[in-house]
Amino acid sequence: MTKPTRIFFTQSTLDRWIDEGRAHLEDTYLKVNKGEHFNTTLRLTIEPAFKFLRTVSGNDEQQLVGKVKSGAQIDALGGDRYANSVLMGETAYDLQEGWLAATAVTPDEDIPTVKGSQPEHDKDIDLLARLLNTTKGES
Repeated sequence: MTKPTRIFFTQSTLDRWIDEGRAHLEDTYLKVNKGEHFNTTLRLTIEPAFKFLRTVSGNDEQQLVGKVKSGAQIDALGGDRYANSVLMGETAYDLQEGWLAATAVTPDEDIPTVKGSQPEHDKDIDLLARLLNTTKGES
């Protein structure tokens, strides 16, 4: 099985996709609808996640600024979350709340492709970026 590609997006981005009919939630999955960008519906697992925006106090000794961690990962690192911030040891960080989606194609599933291109599973992140009209790293 292929290692999943992961992408972070904000709650406001998710709301926009749903409002525009590009995607919908189904249990713990985000389904990106078949349409002008994809030849098949993408089914992504999602979980709450947080992007470390900046330090508020202390030093970024763990080098977390710019990284994305799930709530479970933050808890495992000993983080104490409150609203859009977290205290990790002696360092406080501002967080951006969002979602972490993982893509993976199993042998019995269609490989998602941009219409008119050849299937390339390792390009999942590029496909999502095209759908969302964003570039990698934006949220």
